[in-house]
Amino acid sequence: MISFNCLVDEIETQICTSQVENMPRLPNSPIVIIIYGSPGSGKTYIASKIAEELNLRLKNKLNISSDVTPGTLTPSQINIKYTQKSIHGVKGGELTNINLFKMKSNLERKSTLANLLNPVVHVKMDGFHIPLKKLDDDLIRRRGSPETFDSDQVVRLIELLTNNNGDWDWMSIPDFDHSVKDPTNPGTWISSKSKVIIVEGLYLMLNKEPWLNIPKLISSKRAQNNKNIKVIKIYGGTVDDVALRVSKRHLEAGIVDTLDNGQKRYFENDYINAKLVESESVKTLTDYTIDNSS
Repeated sequence: MISFNCLVDEIETQICTSQVENMPRLPNSPIVIIIYGSPGSGKTYIASKIAEELNLRLKNKLNISSDVTPGTLTPSQINIKYTQKSIHGVKGGELTNINLFKMKSNLERKSTLANLLNPVVHVKMDGFHIPLKKLDDDLIRRRGSPETFDSDQVVRLIELLTNNNGDWDWMSIPDFDHSVKDPTNPGTWISSKSKVIIVEGLYLMLNKEPWLNIPKLISSKRAQNNKNIKVIKIYGGTVDDVALRVSKRHLEAGIVDTLDNGQKRYFENDYINAKLVESESVKTLTDYTIDNSS
């Protein structure tokens, strides 16, 4: 187990050391943090807290003045010329597209990107849910299981984030709109100048195709002595603790109408997914475990 503060300290040190030593890591090789864990373990909470704390620290140390948050600024809004390429979602259709933007001017690229977004971006796998209209009744009941995600797009996202050879300056990916229970696209914007990209989701380390391509990619990078990918597992507490947490979340989201029905849904669906994550994730690549049981 590692404490939250120790983890943030370590990441901050790695970033600032590379800046001082002018290591060939930035801008095209950000630190990518993979966060995985069972439903209700606290992945989103921990990821958001890491991003918030690192942004506060790095803005001061790296002289970044922008208060713009990801998702609030797009290439068209800053009046620059760019080309666009879309990587189409096969299972999810256009709602799970990944869109890549390349600035036409090198001068614009250098002067525009550096201070537009926070240095740390929090990305959620949830945006790659397959839309409801593309799921049959059985999969709607099991929504949240591996089969209900556009998994190939998730794998492609990780590949793009860890292998940017100057192919894109901006990327837009889908986010999940809980009010309509479907992805919205564009959702989150990512700059190639990002120092840290935190990606969180249930199945990012799953030992099943095509998800397995993510652990394979991490193993390959580490074999090349690439230290820019960190893997964090979140421990959410006992089954009863997590069940209550998820049940409350279902109630607040309007998925169920009572807490009892939330508990019922948890054990009929989320708990099955939790057991899969615990038993079938590639744990040997985990760098840190964070205890979020309290």
